[in-house]
Amino acid sequence: MQEIEKQLTDILNEYVKEVDEISNDTMEKTAKETVKDLRNTSPKRTGDYARDWAVKTERGAGGSKVFTVHNRKHYQLTHLLEKSHVIKNKKGEYGRSTPQPHIAPARDRAEQKLIAELEKKL
Repeated sequence: MQEIEKQLTDILNEYVKEVDEISNDTMEKTAKETVKDLRNTSPKRTGDYARDWAVKTERGAGGSKVFTVHNRKHYQLTHLLEKSHVIKNKKGEYGRSTPQPHIAPARDRAEQKLIAELEKKL
Protein backbone atom coordinates (compact mmCIF):
# COMPACT_ATOMS: atom_id res chain seq x y z
CA MET A 1 0.00 0.00 0.00
CA GLN A 2 2.80 2.44 0.85
CA GLU A 3 4.48 1.63 -2.45
CA ILE A 4 1.39 2.67 -4.43
CA GLU A 5 1.13 5.88 -2.38
CA LYS A 6 4.74 6.73 -3.10
CA GLN A 7 4.32 6.05 -6.83
CA LEU A 8 1.19 8.22 -7.01
CA THR A 9 2.91 11.01 -5.09
CA ASP A 10 5.89 10.86 -7.44
CA ILE A 11 3.64 10.94 -10.52
CA LEU A 12 1.63 13.90 -9.19
CA ASN A 13 4.77 15.83 -8.18
CA GLU A 14 6.22 15.29 -11.65
CA TYR A 15 2.97 16.48 -13.25
CA VAL A 16 2.87 19.61 -11.06
CA LYS A 17 6.47 20.41 -11.96
CA GLU A 18 5.73 19.98 -15.67
CA VAL A 19 2.59 22.16 -15.52
CA ASP A 20 4.49 24.84 -13.58
CA GLU A 21 7.29 24.85 -16.16
CA ILE A 22 4.91 25.05 -19.11
CA SER A 23 2.81 27.79 -17.52
CA ASN A 24 5.90 29.85 -16.55
CA ASP A 25 7.31 29.62 -20.09
CA THR A 26 3.96 30.54 -21.62
CA MET A 27 3.42 33.47 -19.25
CA GLU A 28 6.93 34.81 -19.89
CA LYS A 29 6.43 34.58 -23.65
CA THR A 30 3.04 36.30 -23.41
CA ALA A 31 4.46 39.08 -21.20
CA LYS A 32 7.25 39.76 -23.70
CA GLU A 33 4.75 39.85 -26.56
CA THR A 34 2.58 42.26 -24.56
CA VAL A 35 5.58 44.57 -24.13
CA LYS A 36 6.06 44.57 -27.91
CA ASP A 37 2.34 45.22 -28.39
CA LEU A 38 2.41 48.16 -25.94
CA ARG A 39 5.50 49.62 -27.59
CA ASN A 40 3.62 49.61 -30.90
CA THR A 41 0.26 50.91 -29.61
CA SER A 42 1.38 53.47 -26.99
CA PRO A 43 1.08 57.19 -27.74
CA LYS A 44 4.31 58.46 -29.27
CA ARG A 45 4.87 62.16 -28.76
CA THR A 46 8.62 61.72 -28.22
CA GLY A 47 8.77 57.92 -28.15
CA ASP A 48 10.24 57.68 -24.62
CA TYR A 49 6.98 56.50 -23.04
CA ALA A 50 6.48 53.72 -25.59
CA ARG A 51 10.11 52.61 -25.42
CA ASP A 52 10.12 52.15 -21.62
CA TRP A 53 7.69 49.19 -21.39
CA ALA A 54 9.35 46.18 -19.75
CA VAL A 55 8.70 42.87 -17.97
CA LYS A 56 9.58 42.47 -14.30
CA THR A 57 9.96 38.89 -12.98
CA GLU A 58 9.46 38.11 -9.30
CA ARG A 59 9.03 35.01 -7.17
CA GLY A 60 5.48 34.45 -6.02
CA ALA A 61 4.01 32.21 -3.34
CA GLY A 62 5.26 28.65 -3.49
CA GLY A 63 8.23 29.57 -5.67
CA SER A 64 6.18 30.26 -8.81
CA LYS A 65 7.13 33.16 -11.05
CA VAL A 66 5.10 36.36 -11.37
CA PHE A 67 5.51 38.46 -14.52
CA THR A 68 4.54 42.14 -14.40
CA VAL A 69 4.42 44.36 -17.48
CA HIS A 70 5.15 47.94 -16.45
CA ASN A 71 6.52 51.24 -17.71
CA ARG A 72 9.93 51.72 -16.09
CA LYS A 73 10.40 55.50 -16.20
CA HIS A 74 7.00 56.95 -17.10
CA TYR A 75 4.71 54.93 -14.85
CA GLN A 76 2.99 58.14 -13.71
CA LEU A 77 1.65 58.72 -17.23
CA THR A 78 -0.02 55.34 -17.70
CA HIS A 79 -3.29 56.24 -15.95
CA LEU A 80 -3.33 59.81 -17.29
CA LEU A 81 -2.97 58.71 -20.89
CA GLU A 82 -5.31 55.73 -20.56
CA LYS A 83 -8.17 57.55 -18.79
CA SER A 84 -7.57 61.26 -19.67
CA HIS A 85 -6.89 64.14 -17.28
CA VAL A 86 -7.67 67.79 -16.66
CA ILE A 87 -5.58 70.25 -18.67
CA LYS A 88 -5.18 74.02 -18.56
CA ASN A 89 -4.55 76.01 -21.70
CA LYS A 90 -2.71 79.34 -22.09
CA LYS A 91 -5.87 81.36 -21.46
CA GLY A 92 -6.40 79.72 -18.07
CA GLU A 93 -9.37 77.66 -19.18
CA TYR A 94 -9.71 74.07 -18.11
CA GLY A 95 -10.67 71.10 -20.20
CA ARG A 96 -9.97 67.39 -20.48
CA SER A 97 -7.44 65.58 -22.57
CA THR A 98 -8.56 62.89 -24.99
CA PRO A 99 -8.22 59.42 -23.46
CA GLN A 100 -5.85 57.15 -25.36
CA PRO A 101 -6.68 53.59 -24.29
CA HIS A 102 -3.73 51.35 -25.05
CA ILE A 103 -3.13 49.33 -21.87
CA ALA A 104 -6.58 47.73 -21.46
CA PRO A 105 -6.74 46.46 -25.07
CA ALA A 106 -3.20 45.04 -24.79
CA ARG A 107 -4.14 43.37 -21.49
CA ASP A 108 -7.26 41.83 -23.05
CA ARG A 109 -5.30 40.51 -26.03
CA ALA A 110 -2.63 39.06 -23.73
CA GLU A 111 -5.25 37.39 -21.55
CA GLN A 112 -6.94 35.73 -24.52
CA LYS A 113 -3.62 34.63 -25.99
CA LEU A 114 -2.41 33.21 -22.65
CA ILE A 115 -5.59 31.21 -22.11
CA ALA A 116 -5.49 29.84 -25.66
CA GLU A 117 -1.80 28.86 -25.37
CA LEU A 118 -2.28 27.17 -21.99
CA GLU A 119 -5.31 25.23 -23.23
CA LYS A 120 -3.32 24.10 -26.27
CA LYS A 121 -0.24 23.05 -24.29
CA LEU A 122 -2.00 21.48 -21.33
